[in-house]
Amino acid sequence: MIKSLKLVNVGPMPNLDLELGNRLNILTGDNGLGKSFLLDIMWWSLTRSWPQNINPKIQNGYVAKPIDLKNPAEIRFSLLGKTQREKSYEATYSPRDEIWVGKAGRPINPGLVIYSMSDGSFALWDPARNYWRNIWESNHDSGMNDKSRPAAYVYSQLEIWEGAAGENGKERFSGLLYDWALWQSGNSEYFLQLQSVLKSLSTREEPLVLGKLRRFSLDDDRLYPTIKTTYGQEVLLPHASSGIKRIVALAYFLVHAWKKHCENAELIGETPTNQITFLIDEVEAHLHPKWQRQIIPAILKVMTDLSKNATTQLVTATHSPLIMASLEPLFKKAQDLWIDFDLLEGKIEVRQEPFTKLGSVNNWLESEAFNLQSSYALEYEQLIDEARELISSRRNMRPTNEQIENMREKLANALEPTDPFLFYWRSICEKKGYLKRVEDIYSSRTN
Repeated sequence: MIKSLKLVNVGPMPNLDLELGNRLNILTGDNGLGKSFLLDIMWWSLTRSWPQNINPKIQNGYVAKPIDLKNPAEIRFSLLGKTQREKSYEATYSPRDEIWVGKAGRPINPGLVIYSMSDGSFALWDPARNYWRNIWESNHDSGMNDKSRPAAYVYSQLEIWEGAAGENGKERFSGLLYDWALWQSGNSEYFLQLQSVLKSLSTREEPLVLGKLRRFSLDDDRLYPTIKTTYGQEVLLPHASSGIKRIVALAYFLVHAWKKHCENAELIGETPTNQITFLIDEVEAHLHPKWQRQIIPAILKVMTDLSKNATTQLVTATHSPLIMASLEPLFKKAQDLWIDFDLLEGKIEVRQEPFTKLGSVNNWLESEAFNLQSSYALEYEQLIDEARELISSRRNMRPTNEQIENMREKLANALEPTDPFLFYWRSICEKKGYLKRVEDIYSSRTN
C-alpha cells in the first residue's frame, strides 16, 4: 500500500507532494496533466519496475525521466507493508545509466499489486513470486531479478486473451481464452469465482451470464467461452462488445492474480498477503453509463469478496462524472481521497479536493473535477452566455427591443420549451421590463 509520494523535477510538474488514502483514491483532471504518469510512478514505487521495460509490446508504463537532466531529480515515497509498518524510500535519477538509483537492500513487502492500463494491458507483482531480489542492483532496470525471474509480470491486451510464453521457457501465462475454457470444463473453483466476480461487475439490466463453450472456426480447434445476451443469444467472446470485453478481462485477471498468488504462497509455505493495491487507468473506458455508475462500488466489493482477510487500496483515474456521482454513497473521508489535476496560468496544480455530495451528474460536470461551465452542447453554452451578457447589470447600455426579441427567438429555437434557462431568462427580462409579463399579455387578450 502506498501512503505518500513526492516528486522533484519529474513529470509534467516541477514538484509534487501527495498523501494517499488507505482505501480509495480517485484522480480527476484534463488530458495530458499527468494522471496516467502518476499511476506509472505509483506502480514503480510499489514494485521497482517499469511495465514497458518488462514488456516492450505495451505502449504504456515507460520509465519516468527528469524534466531537466542538468538538475537533480528525486522520487520519494512511503509504503505500508504487510506488517503495517510504514517505511520511506528515496531514489535519484542517474542520466548516464538511465535508471533510478536508491539505497540497496530488500524493500518492504507491499502485498499484491495489480495495474490495469488504459490500452488493455495488465501488470502483476506477486510477493510470492517477485519479492526476491536486492533492489537497485546493477541489473535493476533490465526487468529481471537475481533469480532470473521477471521483476513483475506484464501482459499486452493480446497476451491477456491469447497467453504468453515466459522468456525462461518455463513460465507460461495461459491467457483468458485457454484458462476460461479449462476452468469451465472442470467446473473448478476458479470458474465458480469467475462467475461470482462477473455477477458483481454486471448491471441488473444486463447480467453477464456464461454460456456453453463453442468452436470459433474450422481452422481453430479451441473451445471459446460465450456470454448469454439479454436478447437470447450466446455470443462468442471474440464477438462481444468492447465494454463486455473490458469487464470480462478485468474479472478474469483479478481471479487469476489472486488465485495464483494463493497457490504460490502455499508452494513456499507462506500465508496469502493481507494487502492488495489495485491501480486502474481510465476505469470507465468502453463502458455504457449504466456500467460506469456502478463499476467502482462493484470493484471494491469484488476485492473484498476475493479475500476476506486482505485490505484493498484502489487508485483510479477517471474522466467520468458518472463515476464521481457513484462515489457519493460510499466515500469515507477517513480513508478515501479525491485528487484533482488542474492547469492554472500555464502551470499544473495537483491538490486534494474535499469530497462533497453534488447529486446530479450535471452538477459533477460543472464541479472542480471537470470544470465545465455547463452540460449543454458547446454552441448552446455560447448562446446562453450571450443571453446572460445581454441582460447583465454590468452592461452600460439598455438592450434594444430588437436585440431582446432576436435573442428570445434564438433561445426558443435552440432549447426545449421546458428548459430551465428559458424560464430564468424570461423572468429576468420581465423584471427589468425588457419583455411583457405573460400574465399581462393574457390579461390584455381577454379584455
